[in-house]
Formats: sequence, structure tokens, C-alpha cells
Amino acid sequence: MGFEHLILNDPSEGGADMMTEDGKVLFENMLVTITRAMTREALERQIVFELGRLKKRLRPDLAFYRSAEVGYASLSFVGLDGLKAMMFESKK
Repeated sequence: MGFEHLILNDPSEGGADMMTEDGKVLFENMLVTITRAMTREALERQIVFELGRLKKRLRPDLAFYRSAEVGYASLSFVGLDGLKAMMFESKK
């Protein structure tokens, strides 16, 4: 995506998982790993659920960080044919 100077925040402190050094771009990230035993339908439901949770976490992040302009919810998971990723963008 071309971002430089990304800061990985301590997950135990709350707030955005990652952000640009200038604070204009925020990220909420998740990796779903327990997918091997899931049916395709169960995996789809889990992905929709987790992406929704990430999107909800972006709202307070965008409000808290004053210089934030845009936030991304990034969900990675192991699908039937390898590693996949989905991303949602939310502007302030």
C-alpha cells in the first residue's frame, strides 16, 4: 500500500494496532488461524463476524487520534487455497 514509517503499537495498551508515524492512517489487524476444520460456510460466517468487529474498533480509534484521517480494518485468514486477506477502509 506504500505506507512508510509504520508504528506497531503494543496490543495490550488498546487503541490502533498500527499507525503511520504522522498518525494520519490507523490500522486494526487480525489473523484468523483456526480455519482448517471449518466448513466453507462456517469460515465465511467467521470472516464476516471478525471483519465487523474490526470495523467497529476503527470508529473509536478515528475519534481518539486527532490527526487520523483514515483507518483500515485488515483481516487475514487461511482459506482452502492459501493465505487470504481482506481490507475495509473507513474515513473520518
